[in-house]
Amino acid sequence: MNKREDIIIELKRRLSLGFPNIPLIEGTGNIWGLWDKKLPVIHLFELPSSRNLIKPGLYEIDLQVQIEFVNKLNKQDACNTEGRAKIAAMQQTIELDERFTKEKNLKTQGLDLAVRYFCGADEIATPLPNILDSAVLYIFKFTDTFYGYESSKH
Repeated sequence: MNKREDIIIELKRRLSLGFPNIPLIEGTGNIWGLWDKKLPVIHLFELPSSRNLIKPGLYEIDLQVQIEFVNKLNKQDACNTEGRAKIAAMQQTIELDERFTKEKNLKTQGLDLAVRYFCGADEIATPLPNILDSAVLYIFKFTDTFYGYESSKH
């Protein structure tokens, strides 16, 4: 596995612990129709990453991951209140440490997966009547190998 896969696995682990019994669906773009309208559901998808070669043999990568908590809206006039509560719950579930440590809060913790990570944006929307979509966009900054590096030439 690589760090990107490890980050996604750890993110899913944290979400599953924070929101037990709520299905987690992965994929890009639109989920409407994929989850048979069973709510609540968490939708996670990766956006394109960007890479910078920071020194020979090493990339710095920015990975953006959007997480949406989709549920039935309890009160139409409380859309923002409910949305803010869902966003806060997602942040508290994800933000357990500074460097996104693998298997955080277990007896044997793994390696730090990110140089840093943060919630870069959030959004509250009602895409369908009585449906609340509370979303957060996390940006994970980490380093990984540039495979074309030839140490004999440097």
